[in-house]
Amino acid sequence: MVLSSPILLLLAVSEFSFFPIALAIECPTLLWSDEFDGSSLDLTKWEPQIGDGCAEGICGWGNNEWQHYKAENAVVEGGKLFIVAKKEGIESTDYTSARLRTKGLGGEFLQGWFEAKVKIPTGRGLNAAFWMLPSNEVLGGWPASGEIDIMENIGREQSMIHGLIHFGEPYPNNRVSADFFVLPGGQAFHADFHEFAIGKKEGEIRWYVDGYEYSVKTASHVAPSAWPFDQAGELFHFILNVAVGGDWAGYPDASAVFPQTMEVDYVRAYNVTTGKIMGPTLVYENQQYVTYTVEEGVADFSYAWSVPPDASIVADDGQGTVVVDFGVIPGLVQATATSAGCGISKVFTVPVELAHPPLSYMSTGHFVAPDSTPGGESASLESSSGTYDASAVDPLGNKRKVVQYTRSVNAQYDVIRYNVDSNLIAPTIYVDGTEKIIMDVYAPGVPPCTEILVQLEKASASVQPYPIGRHSRFKARLDGSSGWRRLTFDYVDRPDPSIVGVDSVVLMFDPNNFRGDVYYFKNFDSALVSPLSMYPNSLGGLLVSPMCSLLE
Repeated sequence: MVLSSPILLLLAVSEFSFFPIALAIECPTLLWSDEFDGSSLDLTKWEPQIGDGCAEGICGWGNNEWQHYKAENAVVEGGKLFIVAKKEGIESTDYTSARLRTKGLGGEFLQGWFEAKVKIPTGRGLNAAFWMLPSNEVLGGWPASGEIDIMENIGREQSMIHGLIHFGEPYPNNRVSADFFVLPGGQAFHADFHEFAIGKKEGEIRWYVDGYEYSVKTASHVAPSAWPFDQAGELFHFILNVAVGGDWAGYPDASAVFPQTMEVDYVRAYNVTTGKIMGPTLVYENQQYVTYTVEEGVADFSYAWSVPPDASIVADDGQGTVVVDFGVIPGLVQATATSAGCGISKVFTVPVELAHPPLSYMSTGHFVAPDSTPGGESASLESSSGTYDASAVDPLGNKRKVVQYTRSVNAQYDVIRYNVDSNLIAPTIYVDGTEKIIMDVYAPGVPPCTEILVQLEKASASVQPYPIGRHSRFKARLDGSSGWRRLTFDYVDRPDPSIVGVDSVVLMFDPNNFRGDVYYFKNFDSALVSPLSMYPNSLGGLLVSPMCSLLE
């Protein structure tokens, strides 16, 4: 790497102290772009794909979609590309749209930073995407050679986008690893433009929204399959499209309004990434002295910061670090970074949600599943889908034993089952909220808002089909914090109202997925919950992101 002059970043080591680290970063080189400045689509850069997919041997484009792609549905004017989905009949379909790719036209790369500034459409049954496919398929046909979805949006999910990779064996044994990002405060992606990007280097892909890094994938996420994204002789090309219908997005109904348009301001490819903000995405209401720092920035950046409307910047070192006092309004912490030497300007973002102050807990002894405390447990492990180690050491340095659990990558519904004494479990106290099931969890690398489910059952009655034998369900979500977090499980429903007694407790990490993540947990307990009158500036106690409620 050729390095330019170093810049100095001040990195916070506590709420009130700093130490300097010198960081030298090269200027990004623009490898390829389309700014859509002309009056028509540049056919030297983009190939419109036509039809319903049958000519390619994948009728419905492999996803049972309803649209027929037409070149005419991709319009360039006013410095933007417009991909328009319409309700109009052609051949055997009732909808039209456009799908564009750069295969064989210069927009093909193996490594780098790839970004597009997009305003997505909205509505049930739409699937807007900015993604990449391999041009040479050196490991074989889809998905063996890989697929990288930089941004996918399902039209009914107005505040959420997804980042995915596809890999593995041919259909139906193909595999996927996916994460998502949710805008704070219930904002909608279709209301404005956002920059979607990945940074791709050997052995690693990172996903970004407006400069905020929300996902990282490495070879460990595809094991035991091969990592197909760094093969010699392979290049990945861009695709922009809006699909109508499909197995994932669902299908338009009476509420769907057409036409719908995806607007694209630009698509660009650089040789290197251009930075991100480090700092918490979840803080307490009125929390003070919260530090944000731009890292991996370009040399000679100057920074202009903005914060939510009732927050204030109480310190700014002028070199990429600020300290913020928050109020009660969620929003974005943004740094607009300008480099005269490199001739670029970038916006880096952290979406910040606010939570109420923490709560205190008093264990009641009604329900204590085996954690690290010897003796006194009212539950015993019966079975688990993944690898269960009840004698692991706290990876953050506490000498106390914890449970280390590696989720089975082959189990869509990974299950840990405990046997309990039915005389010690009174399930109605959790249903009516008299008490709560709680658990301390540390889950490094697991995406924010990942669901954890507790299900109380009658073992002898718990048979297929679901929900026979399942008394009640309780749900918690991870908040994306970097350390231990106490989770409180909220009542969801009573799947089988005929069940009265409970003698089995089922714990499910990330149900309805195929991730092989590692979780550490302890203090799987029953407790009375009460608010604290005071709380510290640093995070502690219960903290569950309000953005996760958008997934309910």
